[in-house]
Amino acid sequence: MGSLGISLGLILSPLVSKKCVTAAQTPVLRDGAGVDGVTRQMRRKRILGPIQDILRDFLDTALKFWFLKNYLSPQFIDSLPHMAKEYNVQYELVQYKWPRWLHQQTEKQRIIWGYKILFLDVLFPLDVKKIIFVDADAIVRADIKELHTMDLNGAPYAYTPFCDSRREMEGFRFWKQGYWRNHLQGRRYHISALYVVDLKRFRKIAAGDRLRGQYQALSQDPNSLSNLDQDLPNNMIHQVAIKSLPQDWLWCETWCSDEG
Repeated sequence: MGSLGISLGLILSPLVSKKCVTAAQTPVLRDGAGVDGVTRQMRRKRILGPIQDILRDFLDTALKFWFLKNYLSPQFIDSLPHMAKEYNVQYELVQYKWPRWLHQQTEKQRIIWGYKILFLDVLFPLDVKKIIFVDADAIVRADIKELHTMDLNGAPYAYTPFCDSRREMEGFRFWKQGYWRNHLQGRRYHISALYVVDLKRFRKIAAGDRLRGQYQALSQDPNSLSNLDQDLPNNMIHQVAIKSLPQDWLWCETWCSDEG
């Protein structure tokens, strides 16, 4: 029986108005209600959804779900043993203290974005070979097991690029203009709603050190890295390669046509 680490994006804000959804999601928009209005029951339901859907595709595989402890409530942590028993899965809490030497973020959302990309090499034990990150509001419809078996062609991680099929938005595609157009040099700009990381390759090429070094340089400018978890890997695409997942893994209402 194989073993796979699934990293659910539970570190994200409980309610994020999502207009970009992966093939592992249904295109349902959520109202941007305040965090204080979200009950613990709703939070638990949002977490159980991805777990249930992912288990459907991994009946013959030992799964382990990783949760970032830094941003889980005591109530949710207490519920984890019951969830693990109910779904017959393993889980582990991981945490990492933001290094004092690394430029600090002050906004919670940006801190969370930082954890999504800056500490992948140190968050997980060395025997974890691959993790899949799934946003907490994902409703898995595709066979996510494909990401586990996919050949990343030497890249340490794989993301889905933004699509460009909604013609009326052509003038607003920031990655086709100015800085990003010059920097990407014909490459695609990728989104971080769902991604797979080959941790063995990631560590071998010291991708974590490279990303942290570039972050340290760019983050001094408050106008830089506005979407930290996406901008940083895309900025580093020439030094740390990104494998582009098939476009089918992403449907984004803003950028993709209704037929996409």
